[in-house]
Amino acid sequence: MRKSGFTLIELLAMLTVIGIIMVLAIPNIKGMFEKQQLNVFKQDASKMMNTVKVKIASSPDDLRPADGKCKLYTLKSINTNEDVKTGPNGNKYFEYSSFVLLQRSSTKYTYYIRLVESNADENLGLYTVDYANLQGSSADNYIQKANQVSATEKNLDSTIIGIVNGGGTDAQKETQVKSTLSSTYASLCPGGIEVIYK
Repeated sequence: MRKSGFTLIELLAMLTVIGIIMVLAIPNIKGMFEKQQLNVFKQDASKMMNTVKVKIASSPDDLRPADGKCKLYTLKSINTNEDVKTGPNGNKYFEYSSFVLLQRSSTKYTYYIRLVESNADENLGLYTVDYANLQGSSADNYIQKANQVSATEKNLDSTIIGIVNGGGTDAQKETQVKSTLSSTYASLCPGGIEVIYK
């Protein structure tokens, strides 16, 4: 007569099956989380770009860059209703170093997005990406941690925060932020960058 319960072999077989399921499921869960992060960044980047498109479509030519030039719109300047405030991890985006850079060549406009979430461990975000690249299947490649980008990109946020929180008048701070952003991205716009600060 057999007592009810499991034998040692049955328990080991069950634990092995559970272990195999866990090994297969954990990477999928991690992949789903990363995909969700990308979707939040893409949605927020799209909101930023569309806000700039509406601004330049419904206003005089002074909001559009001249041919061969760029205009850089900080998140602070375009996020008037605070649609884009926090990233996928619940941390705030950097208001002055997250931006839409609008580049004009004849009648063609190219939108570059920089959208970085403040995080104590690693600032995570889109580091100056052509918006067109966020639409394809390679979009996953554009979410980066601060240690994956150039030193200039990595240090931009702390530089801007230092200026905004530092001494001086608001006009002096604005001038310094504009100068820092213009010089950092001069290679994208050899014709010059006008920064829309707030």
